[in-house]
Amino acid sequence: MSADKKCVPQTPLDGFDVTVERVFRNDGKEVRREPFRTHYAPRDEITCETPR
Repeated sequence: MSADKKCVPQTPLDGFDVTVERVFRNDGKEVRREPFRTHYAPRDEITCETPR
């Protein structure tokens, strides 16, 4: 919990992986594929205290 006046609550999220491929073509023919992988980290839940 946070008592910060600028606190913004957020729901938790699971982490996940994404892979996309860049395709290289020469005269319309595929000559190579290049994968790019990214990992998104999980996000914790944040709750905010209401002022008394």
